[in-house]
Amino acid sequence: SYDLQNRAESLLATRSESSTLTAPQVDRMAYQTAISSLAKHGYCQTATDIFYRMKSKGFLPDMNCYNVLLIGIAKESGKKQTERDTSGGETSVYDGGWHKLALRILQEMEKQ
Repeated sequence: SYDLQNRAESLLATRSESSTLTAPQVDRMAYQTAISSLAKHGYCQTATDIFYRMKSKGFLPDMNCYNVLLIGIAKESGKKQTERDTSGGETSVYDGGWHKLALRILQEMEKQ
């Protein structure tokens, strides 16, 4: 069974590769819906990848798209991740890369 992340990737790939008249083409709304769903369910890395794919295809995100992605990143950055320390116990750590990503996206948003 596929999870949400695989379904979104599969749907976007299928829709963008289709050339028949009966299959709808991927538009900005399709990208933004996938980004929103993924970000809200904790798949921020995939949502970010789709965000940049959307931009590379010439679709400009609206403020709602930026906001949903930034909110998802904020939630993700607040989560603690656990690692095993050398004695076999668990140690809580924070992922330090999310804030850099959020700042980069915010700067891009300000340029629009």
